[in-house]
Amino acid sequence: MIEVGGRQHPVDTYYQPLLKQDEAPAAEDLATAVLQALHFCDAEERRRRWGPGDTLVFASTEREIRDLHAFLRKAEPQREILPLY
Repeated sequence: MIEVGGRQHPVDTYYQPLLKQDEAPAAEDLATAVLQALHFCDAEERRRRWGPGDTLVFASTEREIRDLHAFLRKAEPQREILPLY
């Protein structure tokens, strides 16, 4: 359990469905969906004129987290990607 003291900030939740509803997603499909969701969040920040924020992505396994981390670091080198598991 992680506990962080301090003030709370409002959180918006968006659901990004994968394109293939009837199959287990391939790692590439999941990584692409996460990248699209990050771009959606960036666009929402600009549209709502918010300052830059943080995005939290949940993955099922440590391997999924590591694979996503590697993919996103390569796809978005300017973005700080921090794995937490």
